[in-house]
Amino acid sequence: MALQALKETKHSAARCRLSPPGSPSKRTASSSSAATSKPQPFKSKLLAALDAEMENVRSVPHATYQLSTSAAASQRLPPKASPAAPMHSVASILTPGPLEPPPKVRKKTTMPPPPISMDQLALLAEESIAAVASSKAAVLPPKEHVVYSYKDYSPEPAVVYTRHEEEANELVACLRGPLGLDMEWRVMFNRGAGRGARRTALVQLCDKPGLIVCQELIENPAVVKAGANILNDGRKLFNDFGIHAANLVELSALAREVDQSFTASHTRRIVSLAEMVRCYCDEKVLEKGDVRTGNWEAAPLNDEQKKYAANDVHSGLMVALRLYALAEQQARTLDASTFTSAVPAFAAAGPGEAAPSAAAEDDAETVSGGDPADALCPPPRRQHMRAYSLWHRERKALDGIRAALRTKENPLAASTVVSYVIWALQADASLPYSMPDLIALVQLEIGSWARHRGWILKQDPKGRP
Repeated sequence: MALQALKETKHSAARCRLSPPGSPSKRTASSSSAATSKPQPFKSKLLAALDAEMENVRSVPHATYQLSTSAAASQRLPPKASPAAPMHSVASILTPGPLEPPPKVRKKTTMPPPPISMDQLALLAEESIAAVASSKAAVLPPKEHVVYSYKDYSPEPAVVYTRHEEEANELVACLRGPLGLDMEWRVMFNRGAGRGARRTALVQLCDKPGLIVCQELIENPAVVKAGANILNDGRKLFNDFGIHAANLVELSALAREVDQSFTASHTRRIVSLAEMVRCYCDEKVLEKGDVRTGNWEAAPLNDEQKKYAANDVHSGLMVALRLYALAEQQARTLDASTFTSAVPAFAAAGPGEAAPSAAAEDDAETVSGGDPADALCPPPRRQHMRAYSLWHRERKALDGIRAALRTKENPLAASTVVSYVIWALQADASLPYSMPDLIALVQLEIGSWARHRGWILKQDPKGRP
């Protein structure tokens, strides 16, 4: 009986294996197994092997896994595999591998340094000290520049600005040399003609107590006037107003006479005022800016213009005083002829330069608005001869001549009176006159010198007897 049951069981199991999935035997077997045990989830051999491998991974913390040779080969893209190609198991793909030791660095064999002598050691120490000093100097911030200002000096100079001749004459008596001299004029920029300088609009003179504008001291040969490129300023004064500046001290020439280090470091004949201030006023900066080419003919000047003009003339004086002090410390006897010059009478050109030709003077006269009557020399008129007689024979002042030629309430223009006298002298070559007196008359009117300068410079410096 038992044997019969066993046969039936084996027969049904074999039949179950060989029957298709939907056969009654399959359903009977599955239903019987379901009744005897709990259903198990489906798991393939591949997943089972992967789960087992993951358990091994979790059990070894901080382990390093490497791809095996077969895994590395499987990562490459091989050509299409044939059906007979062997399959690799998942267990062979992830395999815990040992930690690789760091690569060995081959040590280079170096020769021992040669022995150093005491002299070489001292030289190396000096070089190290110099390198440290230079590195510290490079790290230090640059020195801040101090802007030059006349207000930094004690006592602070008093700045006096005047446009009145009488007041300027009174202030002249207060000045004591040596003096600083500077000038300002308006520069006009014309399209196609470049830049052109107009007549001098401001003249600055200063001593230690103050700064003023004057004329008489400029022509006084006993008073020193110092500045940068000062001879050029003197020539312009002569061309504009007929003023003969004397005892003009060029700062760069004075520095070469006193300071040998200045001669070695500055090769140009004329050195700018800003550079002279840097060298002899504690490296201060003399600011220029746009005010330099501003409108110096404005009346009155603004505060910025006054400050600029005061700093320019005061800094020139401070440089000169510093150089004179250096010469005194060295007990050096200065040769004034090497740094002093003057504008000679009737010669606008400096030493070694050609005086302007008559044609050039005529051109300058035309450009500056000269009267064509100077060249035409018309015959003397009654009004011209009367103006000449009042000036030369009766020795009347300009205001008296103006009133006599018209009325006291409505006098003749000063420029017209000066032109009448010049035209009379041009028309009659026998009329006597004194050239210094004539120049003094012409200089009384600001535009007359530029208008008649060409003819005056051609005459005898003494005039006519």
